[in-house]
Amino acid sequence: MPYFYFHDTDVLRVSQKELHSLTPVGREALEARQRRSADFEVPVLSLGGVLALGGLAALWIGGRRLRTAQDKEDEALERQAKRDEVEIRQLSESEVEAKRKAEARESAPETAGEQADAGRTPRDGRPRPSGPGRAQDMARSWEAIVRIEGAIRDAFEATGTEAYDFRQEVKVTGRSQAVQLDGIFRAHSRYGRDVVLELKVTRQSRTLLKLIRSSADQLIAQIARYRDISSRDAVGWLVVVIPADVEEFNLQERRRLEDRVTHSLAGHGKGSIIREQDIAHLPRHFADLFEADLS
Repeated sequence: MPYFYFHDTDVLRVSQKELHSLTPVGREALEARQRRSADFEVPVLSLGGVLALGGLAALWIGGRRLRTAQDKEDEALERQAKRDEVEIRQLSESEVEAKRKAEARESAPETAGEQADAGRTPRDGRPRPSGPGRAQDMARSWEAIVRIEGAIRDAFEATGTEAYDFRQEVKVTGRSQAVQLDGIFRAHSRYGRDVVLELKVTRQSRTLLKLIRSSADQLIAQIARYRDISSRDAVGWLVVVIPADVEEFNLQERRRLEDRVTHSLAGHGKGSIIREQDIAHLPRHFADLFEADLS
């Protein structure tokens, strides 16, 4: 605007001699036009300055917004790169056996010697199985674990889930980290949350609360590592299964115990306690717990 205003300066270049040669009417009109042009110089220059400052401010704001957008794009590309580097593969037979052995040892009743080492005595005062009896308990726990894992796999393969892909006994690796999982439900939608499965088989009702607390802590740690490896949001699902050959197991307070599991997970997931006979209903239970959150 200042350029176009001051570009026409012919009026201001009239010499004094030319001005006196004009008629009084012409000279007055020309002088009035000169005064009018001179009066508008300051407002036009001020307006030009305001526009210049506005342009500089717009450039500064645009630069900041561009930098913020670039940072977000860089973060998105980095997350995508981390996802591309993530590998999910099935555990090898040796890794599965080692995991099952640890779970069988945890599931089997404690021996009297183990309780003495821990500074505790059996509630009923009778010694717990040791030696061959302990080995038999571990063998039964091993068989139950294998049987239950197969039943869970068959149940989800037969029914499936609408929003997730289920894989059992997997190892998630990315860059220099890795985590072994009993199972993972990968959400189809990028806005969904993956579900990390932690499966526990127990034959001891008296140690159920202890198992819940320790398993919840373990699951929270697995979720944190999985999130860091995959850059995906995830929650946990702690499933405690009671084998069918366990006769005496009080599950009258199942709902309270499941609430206890969820409370122990501290907002990082949910828990379920079921009998082996009810595994066929587990996919429906999963849908009620997690797929309902997507709607």
